[in-house]
Amino acid sequence: MDILSKLNEVPPLYFALGMIVFGLIFGVLWYTDHKTHLQIWKKDISDGELRTHRMILYASYGLMLSLLLMAWVPWVALPIFIGCWVTRSLHETLDEMFWHLPRCSEFETLIHLGMWICIHAGTATTFIWGFFFQYHGFGDLPWYLHVCFVAIFLSYSYIGHHEIFDYKGKTRA
Repeated sequence: MDILSKLNEVPPLYFALGMIVFGLIFGVLWYTDHKTHLQIWKKDISDGELRTHRMILYASYGLMLSLLLMAWVPWVALPIFIGCWVTRSLHETLDEMFWHLPRCSEFETLIHLGMWICIHAGTATTFIWGFFFQYHGFGDLPWYLHVCFVAIFLSYSYIGHHEIFDYKGKTRA
């Protein structure tokens, strides 16, 4: 039996729960990471690092758009997905290598590890459900799971807004 047939046996509820669990954990870790950055940015975060963080965020927005488009036009969404995923992953790697590794404590490094495990696992789960099955069964999920998706989206929007704007227009010490 091929892998696509096996994946077809996975109930939509499992895809949804995977997306929600990974999304919630990522959101908590991302918010914690953002608060850590706010505490040290005036003395220890360069403009290059902030630019890299924004590029990760912009690529993530494109990635979310591509994952949404997979519900209707998966083959159109695929090149957008690949481009945004590669861009985000590249900037994540640069961020870790050039800025976080030399500066971060073990605790902060573990936050980053958890973030990237969750974001890649959640992205993979969403990609599989979206690209191969166009989110079949999403409409049949319980209402509270739809509320969870909206809450995660709104929390990501809130954190992302602060990632972009909390540093702009402020002078460094």
